Amino acid sequence: MKNLEKNPGNLPDLVDKKKEENNLFRNFIRMLPSKQIDFNLSVIFPEVESEIDCTQCGNCCLYMQPGINSREISILANQKKMDEKKFEEQFVEIEKGSLIKYMKARPCTFLHEKIC
Repeated sequence: MKNLEKNPGNLPDLVDKKKEENNLFRNFIRMLPSKQIDFNLSVIFPEVESEIDCTQCGNCCLYMQPGINSREISILANQKKMDEKKFEEQFVEIEKGSLIKYMKARPCTFLHEKIC
């Protein structure tokens, strides 16, 4: 992954430094269909995830609605001593069209001190 910043403490300075580039990217990405964005991100996500320690940041779960898979639903439902279907009804949304599951709450209900 080209120039991946791994230290969350460096991000505020990097955001300021790359403000114009980020604005151009935001304008470009707004023109793309959601499914195309999701597909492109799904291709690079495993590589990025392997390089980032989410316990050092937690911003995805703090500011976005993180995706959740069946295994994670099972684990969290078990923790809450809930049936998986009831857990999904209470905590999970499904994106129309793509059927991607994600957490309803923002920040994520299960985020505690930067970890799930």
